[in-house]
Amino acid sequence: MPEDDAKAILRWSFNEQAKARMEELATRSNQGAISDSERSELKAYIHVGQVIGVLQSRARRALQRDASNGSS
Repeated sequence: MPEDDAKAILRWSFNEQAKARMEELATRSNQGAISDSERSELKAYIHVGQVIGVLQSRARRALQRDASNGSS
């Protein structure tokens, strides 16, 4: 993975509005007061978060490999 791409991926995150919505949905889910559409929305957020996490892990490993190989 090119260094610039890896660094860009490491900057990815949910914006504050999305974080607040996820927190709201998680709270409603824990209270058992979530609708089917909200449950689907929460699952989508979780899935996207997992994909971002995997990509960021790969980006970190690529940067570590580059650093250990002496390239920067």
